[in-house]
Amino acid sequence: ALLPGSREGEIKRLSFDFIETAKRLKQKHPKVQIVAALVNPRIAELFGARLKKAHVDFIDCRVDKTRLILEASHAAMVTSGTATLETALHKVPHLVVYRVGAVTYHLAKGLIKTPYISMTNIIAQRKLVNEYIQDAIDHDQMAKELGEMMALNDHAPIKQAFYQMHESLDLNGSERAAIAALDLIG
Repeated sequence: ALLPGSREGEIKRLSFDFIETAKRLKQKHPKVQIVAALVNPRIAELFGARLKKAHVDFIDCRVDKTRLILEASHAAMVTSGTATLETALHKVPHLVVYRVGAVTYHLAKGLIKTPYISMTNIIAQRKLVNEYIQDAIDHDQMAKELGEMMALNDHAPIKQAFYQMHESLDLNGSERAAIAALDLIG
């Protein structure tokens, strides 16, 4: 599954990274089915235009079907945000990607006190999923990692960690969400 973002700016900044990674994954795993979960028709139009420009026709784009797509997925590439939490709650192994403007990145890097950007890792208070941010975005490495996720038969350890995270949110979700938000702003 590809969850490339819910805002136009994310699609503009990240679609190249999602498409390039998907192309490399498809080259190494020709039978893989790749589906992009898109939040609304406008985002689908933007992402579809980027696919067309890249001459990519093997990514199936679906609007407003994220839950169903995640339920059928063995691995996901997700833009940082609430989609990472949704993916973890569906217990889908995933990696997280994010890119912002250089100035924004350097300003935010000085303000944010948490070592993580994904809700998955922030809420778990440890690294459960790899995060590829800014210059650390590596299409070959991300495709390799997604391929490994798909090939791995035993997802029990990561799914157990996601289950524990889900349980902790159920027990004191409001409190933990407030703490996570406060940690983000320092």
